[in-house]
Amino acid sequence: MGPGAPIPFVPDAQGWYQIVNAADLVEPNWVFYWSTPSVNYADGVYEVRIELGTAAGGGIASGGFSPPRTFVVENRGASAQFLDVRWRHAAGGLPWASAPVLDLTNCPVIECNPGQAIQLRVQWMASAPSLRSAVLGAHGCGGGTRWR
Repeated sequence: MGPGAPIPFVPDAQGWYQIVNAADLVEPNWVFYWSTPSVNYADGVYEVRIELGTAAGGGIASGGFSPPRTFVVENRGASAQFLDVRWRHAAGGLPWASAPVLDLTNCPVIECNPGQAIQLRVQWMASAPSLRSAVLGAHGCGGGTRWR
């Protein structure tokens, strides 16, 4: 995610990771992305410790563990819904309260002339017990540009 080539973090056969120079990292505080849904960790409370070791004589001697850190994994997905989607002509458009509502159950078609600017107002909601962020995206439901 930063400049330069990716730095892989891959454990050796015993599960140890090589120390990487912090100046080479995008996250110098050693923040690791842990995708709990992709590895099927159950919801619940987890305790994590870091074990440090020193390479010696073909093996690794443990240097002890960090204090434990406890956190909660909660993988329930967010629910999202459109509350209101309206459109109007950009020049001299209607007040939003009078603007036509788009029916999103089918592929909506906005009837206007080519080159005529329009405005959309999208009101939506997303929620989850542990929602950090939500993103709204758009895509077409047909091929090409259609005008009516």
